[in-house]
Formats: sequence, structure tokens, C-alpha cells
Amino acid sequence: MLNSLGISRSVDEIREALAKTEQDFADLNYRSLFGKISCEEYWKKWDSLVLKHLDVAENEELAGDIQARWFDYVDIFLSHFVKSCWINGCHQGLRELNDLKTTGIVKAIGLSTYSVAVVREASRFKELDAIMTTCSKADQAKISKFQKHIPLEDGSIQEMFDAIELPHDSGKGIIAMKVLGTGAPPMVRNYQSSIKAIAQLDFVDAMVIGLRSLDEVKKM
Repeated sequence: MLNSLGISRSVDEIREALAKTEQDFADLNYRSLFGKISCEEYWKKWDSLVLKHLDVAENEELAGDIQARWFDYVDIFLSHFVKSCWINGCHQGLRELNDLKTTGIVKAIGLSTYSVAVVREASRFKELDAIMTTCSKADQAKISKFQKHIPLEDGSIQEMFDAIELPHDSGKGIIAMKVLGTGAPPMVRNYQSSIKAIAQLDFVDAMVIGLRSLDEVKKM
């Protein structure tokens, strides 16, 4: 977005500007304005402060340009980290989101979970288009030992694989996550073979690979 406006800044500069803007919003009590003024005006205030901290002149006008270029719809709305005890409330939320699909504001609806039970239950939700869940070829003994790094709320990894086939067979997209664990401690010895093993599963449509350092990227 900034590049399209002829503004070039480093990731660190943008990160610092966002942190300062966050503090400004707290100090100026701007968050209390949410819902009281239009979304466009609210986020224009945010963008204006970000630009100010990036040393951009005439930031209010540019903030308006940014809002004018901002997205008109969401490709996929993903409800994150749905636990088994939340599944009924989540389903109600999906029904309400489904109304937004009819307007075109939301194109697809998904959820992410570490729960075998949630994957099984969600396979019946007609409002749902995609599920993102734990999917790793690490052996169960290692997963049980390092649950923080390849989390499963319930069940085994094989039970998760079996559960994933249910929504996949009903036409929902499956996004694999935690394919490499968190990388701390290393959960897999070879990045490429571990990714390939998941990519070859016929019930996986896409995967999310989180990399935190240049060394991890080089291992790919």
C-alpha cells in the first residue's frame, strides 16, 4: 500500500510507527471512538498517525487516499483457535457471518482449531468453507512429549487425519498448520521431506508454514 503511494520504508520503521500509533491511540483515548464515528473516519485517524510517525508530510490527505484504496471485501474470514467447548457458539457466529456472504462482503468462512472433536463437528456446518488444523507427520510420541509445539487439544494425530477426511469429503477446503511444529525445539529433521509428506496427503488442499528467521528460510 505504501509503495503504491510512493512511500518507501523499512519493516522496522513501519513496526516502530505502528507501536507509536498504538500508544497514541491509548493516550488520546481514540479507541473510545470506535462505533461512534464511521469506520472510514476511525481508521483515517489511525493511518494519519502511522504516516506521521513515518515522517510523511500531509499525512491526513494521504490517510484519506489509503482508506479510499482499502479493500471492499474479505476473501476469507477465519475464526481462530476454536476449542471444543466453544463449538456451539462458534456455529452461531458462522450463521451470522453467512449473511455477510450473501452481500459479497465476505467471500468465504473458515475456522482454525487444534481439536479433533471440532473438526468432526464442523464437517457438518454448511456455512463453513475451510478448516485450518494441526497436520504434522511427526510421530505421536514426539507430539505427546512436545504438545506446546504441535498442539492437539484432544485425540491423536492419526485421529486428526481421520477426522480431516470428513470435511474434505464434504467439499470443504483443508489448510494444514503446524506442519513443522513451532521449530523450538526442532520437531522435524528435514523441512522439505516433512512438507512433502503433508503435501502428498489427498485431503490437504493448502498449508501454512511459519518461518521466523533467515536460517529457517534457507533450510527450505
